[in-house]
Amino acid sequence: MAPRRLGWSGVGAGVQVYQAWLLTGVAEGTHAVVANVVRGPAAKSLAALPPVWEQHLNTLWVAQLKRLCENAPDEGGG
Repeated sequence: MAPRRLGWSGVGAGVQVYQAWLLTGVAEGTHAVVANVVRGPAAKSLAALPPVWEQHLNTLWVAQLKRLCENAPDEGGG
């Protein structure tokens, strides 16, 4: 699989968020590299949270991404 990039952005009260995923096929499945950018006054509040919240959100994202990929139509149109 050629590397794929997936990104999303969102705007909320006092915060702008961008998250990018670089997905690369490997023998064991897919290797994912995730980068997050958070801007705005609320960014400092988010940075003060324990790292476990980010790990939990990433776990949820990976599970959702896996579900979407497994249910996606074949790229060949079949």
